[in-house]
This record gives sequence, structure tokens and C-alpha cells, in this order.
Amino acid sequence: MSNNYNSYYGLLSRLLAEREKGSSSMARVRRGISPNTESYAFADVLPGQDPHNQQALLRASALLAAHPHIAQIVQPEAEENTRRSLGRSFAEFSRLLDAEATFDPNSPDSIATRLQQIVNQDLDDATLTLHRIFSLVEQKASAPAFLDWYLLFGVLIHWGNGVSESSLKVRKKLLRQYYEAAPFFELKK
Repeated sequence: MSNNYNSYYGLLSRLLAEREKGSSSMARVRRGISPNTESYAFADVLPGQDPHNQQALLRASALLAAHPHIAQIVQPEAEENTRRSLGRSFAEFSRLLDAEATFDPNSPDSIATRLQQIVNQDLDDATLTLHRIFSLVEQKASAPAFLDWYLLFGVLIHWGNGVSESSLKVRKKLLRQYYEAAPFFELKK
């Protein structure tokens, strides 16, 4: 069964280009972060998109627009399994904030603490938590930060209600990948 909706990849590619150019539309898109102000972003985000994904696309687009200093990571195109996971990017954020980050689950840093909380949050609260993480990284990181925004858009689109097995799997993925990446950073100390 085919639909007439565009993939969010096209939307994200356009928004990344507009963000790079410093387009004034980014101010409207940033307002999609909240149900109270999201209507300002409708014209820039929703045309041609699946109505079932509207809330997630508004929130993900707002995060992208609000955090221009977190760049789109250039991923290898050869194989899908070589892509850097979102969890690994969050582990890199921890290291950017603290070169001595230990990734000890008994003493989580600010990134790990927020990733633990995000599992139980609805889409709007999860978006605000991600916004806080990205703001912290932009303010205090010791080097440039990178993220695969395409993967983040996909995660938020599949965020769900936190009750179904598939929704819980998506929500836990960030924290699981964060700790899976920890050995890589422990070796770099």
C-alpha cells in the first residue's frame, strides 16, 4: 500500500540546508518545540508529511533548529551497520563535557541521568529533556558536537506511548547504546 506522503528525510535535508544558510524560517521551526507554540512551525514542517507523525516531526524539527552547533554527522554510506548510533553520540557528549567521564551506572553524569529519565517520558517531555542535553553540550562542550539527526528524527517518530513493547524498545535504545559505547571511550583515556 502506497501513500502520498513524503519521507521525513526530505524535510530533514531541507531543514539542515536552511539551518546552514541561517534561514529566518528556523525561528518559526524552533517554536514547534511546544504544543503552545507549535502552530508557528506548521507551514515549514507539515506540508506533505504523514499526519500520524506530525507531533514528532514538529518536536524533532524544533530541536534541529534550536541547536545549530550540533552538526549533522557525516556517516559512512557503504553499510547501514557502520552508522554511529545515537547512544554513541550521547556518550561522546559526556566525554566532551568531562574528559574523565567514567560511564559508571552507579554514578551517572548529567547526560546518563537524563537518558535514564527519558525512558518514562512522553514525546513532549522527552523533547524537552533532549533540548536540555543539547543546550548543555552547546554551552559547555570542549569541542564540536555531532549527531545523526536522521536517526533522532526516526527515534522520535517511533517514540510511541511507552506501553507497547516496540515503544519501550525505542525509548530504551538511547540508554542501552550509550552504555554499549562506553568501552570505546574508556580505552581512549
